[in-house]
Amino acid sequence: FVPIFRASDGVRDVVLHGSRAFALADGRIVEREVVAVDLAARSPSQRSLFSLKDATLRGLDVAKDGLYVTGRRGMGSFVAQLDAEGHLLRTVDAPAGFNVRVAGSSPREPGVFLGTEGFAQPRTLARFRDGRSTPFPLEALGRLPPGERVVPRARLEWATSRDGTKVPMTIIEAGDARGKLVPTMMTAYGAYGTVLEPAYSPHLVAWLEQGGRYVFCHARGGGDLGESWHRAAMQEKKRVSVDDAIACAEDLLEKREVDRNHLAFHGRSAGGIIASTLLADRRDLFGAIAIEFGVTEATRMEHTAGGPANVPEFGSTATKEGFEALLQVDGYNRLTPGMILPRVLVTTGIRDNRVPAWMPAKFVARLRRFAVNAEAVDFRVDFDDGHGLASTAEQRAAYSADLLAFARSGMAAL
Repeated sequence: FVPIFRASDGVRDVVLHGSRAFALADGRIVEREVVAVDLAARSPSQRSLFSLKDATLRGLDVAKDGLYVTGRRGMGSFVAQLDAEGHLLRTVDAPAGFNVRVAGSSPREPGVFLGTEGFAQPRTLARFRDGRSTPFPLEALGRLPPGERVVPRARLEWATSRDGTKVPMTIIEAGDARGKLVPTMMTAYGAYGTVLEPAYSPHLVAWLEQGGRYVFCHARGGGDLGESWHRAAMQEKKRVSVDDAIACAEDLLEKREVDRNHLAFHGRSAGGIIASTLLADRRDLFGAIAIEFGVTEATRMEHTAGGPANVPEFGSTATKEGFEALLQVDGYNRLTPGMILPRVLVTTGIRDNRVPAWMPAKFVARLRRFAVNAEAVDFRVDFDDGHGLASTAEQRAAYSADLLAFARSGMAAL
């Protein structure tokens, strides 16, 4: 056997076509590049085919008429078509507020299927071939009757974080809501290089239908602006994710997009690190905070069943420096007696094998013990669910209804 790719190459995607292998790998000069290997050669070696200095390449597909590369440039997504030698033939850019990606391809057929969707628009499919795009019939789930559809608009704003870094925010609202005081839900994740890109969400649509606004804070730790954005909030720098979320909330308040009484924060899973730390340190910014299956005790996460796998991302308590860094984002250990809380919702699933149920339960117990207004804390336990990854449609709908009702009830009347 002759190795053609090694772990040190940082290969993210591999496709085969004829006697050649194509891969998306870490670049020597740029963040990622497309490389090719001739498998028929006596001594196969990598050859760089394609890269872009101002973009992050994220996916690779092959069709009869060439390679298709999915990527992000700034806060927008695109699909680029290359010939077999890596020459750029054409690029399809997603409209503002939408995401485009290859939804299907075959090395035996020319062209690809492109999927395009927005936060409040279900995915549509189109056959892309010879530079032309032809809509492909697809019945969207959850389509609203004519005359009742919310017409959302997405806009990009930037907040200035504690260290001076500009942090992007995507704001989704009904077409006439800009500049108006409306209930606003904000979320941030900031971990694992995850990108908060446009994807259809019935949960979000329901919030917009009720006159709300939704804000995605693209905090560092995520991959919204590339791998460097991810690494800027890993391990000992994890507090940066929280600082970015604080900056986004403060920017919304300073620009009078909303006031504190009508601003809610929602953090899920690793986003619970941000949410629980906000609750401990900057609860003055929010009228309500919801933590869904969330990590609320960062210093203990390493010692859970799935915890060791998270050490490369969050760091370890095995060293003094690691412990002190994790303590900066440990919501549980940052709570103080005498707290006056906004409305709080914490959820868990008894079958959760990622964030064990004892962690949010322990967090709720301390919240209620330390808070002056312990009645502000609601605890939702699902005995038939885990981390939400295998939830039924009924479970997801019930949870969304509870979350949105909670958020709205925690806000002052308009």
